[in-house]
Amino acid sequence: ENLYHHISGLAESQPNSPALLSCDAEGNILEHYNYQRLKQAIDKIGSWLTYDLELRHNDFLGLALHNCTELLLVSWAAWSLGIVTSPLDVRRDSFKQHVYKIKLTQPKVLIADKVFAFGEPEIGVRVVDAGQINNLPASKAVKWQNGIDHMALILFTSGTTAHPKGVQLTLKNLIANADGIRDWFRIMHSDRFLVLLPLHHINSTSFCLATLLAGGSIAIPPSYSNSNFWKQTANSRATFISIVPTICYDQLSQVEEFNKVRDRLKINRIQIGSAPVVTSDAKKFIEIFKIPLYQGYGQTETALRVTGMPLDLDENTKQKLLEENSIGKPMKWAEVAVLNKEGNILPENEEGEVAVKGPVVMGGYINNS
Repeated sequence: ENLYHHISGLAESQPNSPALLSCDAEGNILEHYNYQRLKQAIDKIGSWLTYDLELRHNDFLGLALHNCTELLLVSWAAWSLGIVTSPLDVRRDSFKQHVYKIKLTQPKVLIADKVFAFGEPEIGVRVVDAGQINNLPASKAVKWQNGIDHMALILFTSGTTAHPKGVQLTLKNLIANADGIRDWFRIMHSDRFLVLLPLHHINSTSFCLATLLAGGSIAIPPSYSNSNFWKQTANSRATFISIVPTICYDQLSQVEEFNKVRDRLKINRIQIGSAPVVTSDAKKFIEIFKIPLYQGYGQTETALRVTGMPLDLDENTKQKLLEENSIGKPMKWAEVAVLNKEGNILPENEEGEVAVKGPVVMGGYINNS
């Protein structure tokens, strides 16, 4: 019913439980937020957004931040106020692409890393240094947003065939999908999610929210590292992660690094998706590391996962479906069907287009981009 109320509830019921953990490049924990401190940070940031940055309900807030705890804290505070966030891809996008996305969303303010400076006259937006977040004054009372039907997030598609499209996601879209992920992946308050994929991507966004819904903890290193992957996983004491197929392939050559830390690993399951999965690589990964991979399917337009491989399959069924490269079955809050060109549901084993219905489906593209 209310994101801030959920966070406050966790701060009251499990104040000393770990919530957000900032890590170095090898996954060593540098800074620790328990749920009590998390709620205090949300209070301060909510006050800052309201009184200092003068942001209001339905205002757009641009985020030009690398993976860090501050990105999540600002996002959750903004959504709790009814402010719409729009994170940029600070690693790969050109300045021209940034300008395109900023002009499309027209944020009132852009919070940016110091190392990622914009020239305000060039983009026509007020730029605020993200370094301020760590030195905010005591919070003032703010009006938190009731309900979850309001717009919360604009994420951009990859733009492989044309300009990237700005996907409009409500908080309801995000929470419905995150709740489905929590249910599917059996995320508990004792779990820890290691963020390896960019937080401007729907994958990490929804898995972090699913972990928050479960009252678990989230560890955030600066980025994924091929050579440090197993160190990051061991040192952060993560119990699950979400990867793309290229990471699966990368780690097939990192057996030596795995063996160095295998006795310290807590990880017991891995989600793989966000790109076509190579079956032979997935099979090798499972054979070598003895950690199960569970494929999921979805897209930004559905706030991430709409299907997933069940976790409770027997080994024979699991192996068979792995061979078939199955994406599993529809998840909670998503109706999935395969349709023909006329929009009719096709019988099993016939090819068509995947159609998704339910509260996870976006409202549309911003400005019909």
